[in-house]
Amino acid sequence: MQCTWINLLLGLSTLCAGTLARSNVDPLFPGPSTTSQTQATVAVSDWYGLLRRNVGQMLEKRDQGIRTEADMKNLDLEAWSKDTVQLCAAKLNSTTTVSNPAGIAGCWNIPVLITSTGVFAADLRLFRVAQPTGDWANVDVSTYNISLQYDGSAAIQARNLTQKEILASTEGMPTNAKITKLVDAQFIGNLDQAAITNNPSETELKAMVTPQIFIKALTSSGKAVSTTVNTTDAQFLNGVFANTAALTADQAENAKDTPFVLPGTHIEIVPVGLYFYSAYLAVALAIFGWGTFERAKFRDQYRKRIASQGSR
Repeated sequence: MQCTWINLLLGLSTLCAGTLARSNVDPLFPGPSTTSQTQATVAVSDWYGLLRRNVGQMLEKRDQGIRTEADMKNLDLEAWSKDTVQLCAAKLNSTTTVSNPAGIAGCWNIPVLITSTGVFAADLRLFRVAQPTGDWANVDVSTYNISLQYDGSAAIQARNLTQKEILASTEGMPTNAKITKLVDAQFIGNLDQAAITNNPSETELKAMVTPQIFIKALTSSGKAVSTTVNTTDAQFLNGVFANTAALTADQAENAKDTPFVLPGTHIEIVPVGLYFYSAYLAVALAIFGWGTFERAKFRDQYRKRIASQGSR
């Protein structure tokens, strides 16, 4: 059954999107939802159909993540959850300021990215690193609505963490941490097939799998407020792209602004066969042209000879 799901997911040419069910990390926190500009066409019920567990076996090369289907058997989801929270908390624990008035920072990681098919898995951890300010000081956490949005290059479907994964996540949180973990979320995604046909660079892939994170909520007086969550300070700490430079805002913008080249409209390799056949065609045209010229020349000579004989 697992193999069937794997073959199905890895063969997707369409994109999927969905809504995340609540993960009970904070009983007051509703958890994020996912949105995309691409219409959902495929439903995925559980991540275990895609990522086969091998409990007790750690991924040997964690900084490389899962890049092929064959390596999926090496992924221990509970160990991943614990390690990721440890890395995220260590990175964000020293954060004193955030870019949003809600006081929330995000940590975004990619455990799986199979470039050949576009299938990827994503991991989001949200932390309260500072006290909310302005209108957000009057917002109850239970009214938070968090959404992930892609520009069309990818779409996602959320999955529920198991109780063991949630427990492992809790164990991974340092006891002396100054920050508070609000939510654990994981997703299965698909990159647009047209976007990966041209073998995008690692920087372009980073931009494709990194969404915009929004928080919307209501104040105690009913006023609607919204803000964005930045993951630049805690991005790609574990899994795919780990130990590489974080994607800056300019790099993300440049990657998105890169013009899309329709596959099949440009010659990307040296057309050796075209050169040979062009040479053969040139020689053939030269021979036929020379023969035609000689026949026309002989015809004119023949007509002149007949005309001269008739005049006698």
